[in-house]
Amino acid sequence: MDKIFECSLCGKQCIKKKDMKQHMVVHQDERPYSCEICNFSFKRKWQLTKHNEKVHKKRVLKKVVCKVCGWVGESNKLLIDHKKNCVTNLFQCDICKKQFDVKYWLEYHMMTVHSSERPFPCDICGACFKHKRNVVAHIQSVHKGQKPVKKVSNPDKIPLCQCEICGKSFYSRFGYSSHIKKIHGDGKPMCPICGKKVSCKKGLTIHLNTHTGEKPYCCEICGRSFTTKDYLKIHARIHTGESPYKCHVCPKSFKQKGSLNGHYRTNHPGLPPVSELKT
Repeated sequence: MDKIFECSLCGKQCIKKKDMKQHMVVHQDERPYSCEICNFSFKRKWQLTKHNEKVHKKRVLKKVVCKVCGWVGESNKLLIDHKKNCVTNLFQCDICKKQFDVKYWLEYHMMTVHSSERPFPCDICGACFKHKRNVVAHIQSVHKGQKPVKKVSNPDKIPLCQCEICGKSFYSRFGYSSHIKKIHGDGKPMCPICGKKVSCKKGLTIHLNTHTGEKPYCCEICGRSFTTKDYLKIHARIHTGESPYKCHVCPKSFKQKGSLNGHYRTNHPGLPPVSELKT
């Protein structure tokens, strides 16, 4: 049987020692919890909380502190509002007025949001990017398996190549390649509405449908429309039950190539994607 703790003053019994200690406060004159509004004191914190909610209709909130200037508030919303005008946020963007605690983040913000500068070039084709991670992603998706062109040392700054169209000279093949694409175009069709370039004329036709909303290919069974014939063909498999993409390892088959590749990644890791498999 558990030990019973009994109050020597009133006879109240408690199972736990800490409960008895809390009870003994009843017999003491000390009231450590005072109301900031009316100075009424309480022996327990929950009594003060109840008093504030009932008498002063004030809910006690957890304090939040600004790590920059030490400002103290009663809600995260107030803290967010405070940060917008915090006087110690010294680094402010002159363009959009956004503020930063550290100068590095302001410089990073300026380069990625407001600057057209692209300081990271691709060593294969010369395309430039704002972030190094974008270069890595570009090489993996566009130049998979290709090796970078070996850079030529040119300490004397002698022009290595010249643009055949405008005659401008360049000290590197990367600069020349970037110039051709940026100034003279790359031969790819351009959208007359948004300026986006696509790989071929068919791609431009499909892209233009995103602006016009036109969906000329209609399903004869359910009436749903699509921007391309290929999308309609994929959709039709819902009605026909056709699953042309078959797994080479197990009996499963799929309606779309992407679904089969996802199946390989999940169930048969290590196998090449569908486009690399011999059928």
